[in-house]
Order: sequence, then C-alpha cells, then structure tokens
Amino acid sequence: MPAALTAPLGGALRGVPRQYVAAMAVLVAAVALAVPMARQEGILAALWALGLAAGFTLQRSRFCFASAFRDLFLFGSARIMKAILLGLAVATTGFAAIMHAAVPFPGFGALPPEAHVLPVGISTVLGGLLFGYGMVLSGGCVSGSLYRAAEGYVASWVSLAGVVVGLGFISQTWNWWWATLVSGEPKIWLPATAGLGYAGALALT
Repeated sequence: MPAALTAPLGGALRGVPRQYVAAMAVLVAAVALAVPMARQEGILAALWALGLAAGFTLQRSRFCFASAFRDLFLFGSARIMKAILLGLAVATTGFAAIMHAAVPFPGFGALPPEAHVLPVGISTVLGGLLFGYGMVLSGGCVSGSLYRAAEGYVASWVSLAGVVVGLGFISQTWNWWWATLVSGEPKIWLPATAGLGYAGALALT
C-alpha cells in the first residue's frame, strides 16, 4: 500500500484507544466466525450470538453471586443483589406461567416430567455449602470467573480449570452419588404441596 494512504490511516488510529481497536478486532472476528456457522446450521450462529450477548452483559454489569453478597455485607451496596432478585422473580413468574399452561391443576399427586423436579435434602445443603466455599476461595462464582478470565485474571483461569475437573469427576461418579445419597431424598413441588397452587408457590418463593 502506498505511503500516502498508510500515513493517514496510521495517524487516525494513533489517536484511538487501544481498547477500542481491540474491541473492533474481536467484533470482526466474531462476525467472521458466525458466517460459516450460519451457512452450516442457522441455530449455531444464533447460539453464538446469544453467547456473545450474554458475555457482554455479564462483563458490563459485573454480574456475580459472590460479588452480590460481598458488596451487600461489606459495602452496603445492594445493586447486584437487586438484579439477582429481579432475575429470580422474572424467571419464577415465567416458569409458573409455562407450567400452568402445561399442568393447569397441579394437585393430582403426580409430578409432571416437564417440571424436572429433583430431590432436595442433605445433598442440596452440601452442594450449596461447597458452592459458597468455592466462591470464597476463587473470589467469584462461575459466571463471574468466566468474564474475569476473559479480562485476564489468572486466578479465574485456575477457578475454571477446577470447575472442569470437578465436572469430569462428578460425571464419572454421579451414578454412585445418586444411588447412595440423592435418590432417597424427597421430591418437593410447591404448587402441589398443601394445596398451594401456582399463586401460593409464587408468594412463598
């Protein structure tokens, strides 16, 4: 390319922050990857776009369960906690509406397979404690570790490696855990409990 053309281009880029240049390069690469996905199977490109949007949202909002509790108790800031509670409220209401359309009368005793009701008991408590302990050690939950890893935090890469190892371990031993501990625990579906119905389950939640 002639020097007369490269000089203005270089001068224009010299005044642009490097972060903007890197962001544009990543965006172009993402679009370039989406094109062959769309040609192969449209759903792949849609999932790719949703993943990019989710990652952008997580990073810009600093969404993290560990940060929500830390900021609330240490700094008195409830911004992230409010977002989590709002998300739970929207998801719970939407799920109740979908289940009501599928199972209008939940009090017949049979658990609908669409609800994916799993046992709850000591395994739930242990899982919650281990999850919370892991968040404290890593400084973030899985979603927080994902966007922090993309930002260059080495500790988050170690955390994600631990998640992969843990998932591999549980995938190989899940049948034993299910038979030994989980399968004997009760299944509780709130809409069918004590005549609560969907409205009562929503209010209790």
